[in-house]
Amino acid sequence: MGVTGCLGDPKVVRVYDGRVVEGRYVSPDAYAAFLRGVLAEESGDWKGALSAYEQARNEDEDDAEVWARIGAVRCRLDVKDTEIDRAFGRAAKIDPTYASALAARSRCELSRGRPEEAAALARAAAAADPKNAGLEALYVTAEAARRGPSGARERAVALTLAHGSRAVAWDALVAWGRSHRDAELVARGLEGLVRAAPGRSAEVEKGA
Repeated sequence: MGVTGCLGDPKVVRVYDGRVVEGRYVSPDAYAAFLRGVLAEESGDWKGALSAYEQARNEDEDDAEVWARIGAVRCRLDVKDTEIDRAFGRAAKIDPTYASALAARSRCELSRGRPEEAAALARAAAAADPKNAGLEALYVTAEAARRGPSGARERAVALTLAHGSRAVAWDALVAWGRSHRDAELVARGLEGLVRAAPGRSAEVEKGA
């Protein structure tokens, strides 16, 4: 984390999903709690992550990312948790076009078995950050889950052409192919996935 800007308008540079994002100042306590949540989340400690994110929220209630993370972790713990929608709703109130929050809610809706809602949210997230391959892959995956129109198939193929080194692009292509029973597309996706992520070879062989 770094701090830039004038004394009266401090800015903070954070890294979200591998991207540098400049935002408003966040207190050290809030940011420390947020980082604890990220580390807990990465280790699969969902309850620990939720506790840390809620501490960050208590320090700073106006951070859309924190509310989005709370919603996402709660969804991991229990898709029926009524606090999920409250958390995502608060994030949307703070910033309705925040791509990270839209994507988190989209993934949650997929987990809830609501592909229509997931696709709409993923489409909005991809539109808000069109250069983000992960968000484009999420949109394709959500469209695959709802057996969307052929236009998403073209986007799935285009994604692999533009980001062939990213496993997420090939995962999306495989998801689309499987949902539409397109064996050729699935095969192409699995081949690309092996090249992009050799460590997943056993998983790919099982999927094939």
